[in-house]
Amino acid sequence: MTMSTRRHLLALLAASALAGPACGGKAATGPAPEKMTAAPQDEAAPQAEAPREAEAPAGPKHTLVIGKKADGSLKSQLAAAQKAAKERGQRLFVELHADWCEPCQALAKSLGDPRMAKAFDGTYIVRFSVEEAWGSELSDAGYDGSAIPVFYEVGPDLASTGYTIGGDAWGDNIPANMAPPLDRYFHGKAAADEDDE
Repeated sequence: MTMSTRRHLLALLAASALAGPACGGKAATGPAPEKMTAAPQDEAAPQAEAPREAEAPAGPKHTLVIGKKADGSLKSQLAAAQKAAKERGQRLFVELHADWCEPCQALAKSLGDPRMAKAFDGTYIVRFSVEEAWGSELSDAGYDGSAIPVFYEVGPDLASTGYTIGGDAWGDNIPANMAPPLDRYFHGKAAADEDDE
């Protein structure tokens, strides 16, 4: 990364931090989710019936895929993601976001930060934009995008387990604030439940 790009990213992060914690107003609730790998915003070519997977930088392992309505139904994309997450030994989560949402942008741009990479370690995240015409698919499966960014743990039936965390859980949108609650969320209750099995 060039020094100019680094300065530009820092300026964007600073500007996003001023925007407040979340677009909407939803707090963290429910149980904890599974594993993921940090990835840039560039999308790779779509996989057959699977969401588009972003290329992950070196570091702790998590996976980020971009779900697009054009790639199939929510259920088919989550089924493919569930299979891939299981094969990788990662826990599956849904992230709802929008390109216009400054906290969503700040979160996405911070994934390369070592604190964020640690928080997302072991997760498989499928990011869906609330700007796409999903109809009732998201809400019918328990994924509410009224306050974003928000993460949901995905259950065996591909619906939300009810365990969520939203942007209002961390205050200013900087890695120092975002990473600790996200780390607790991703490695909390659900991880402990897995250990009990």
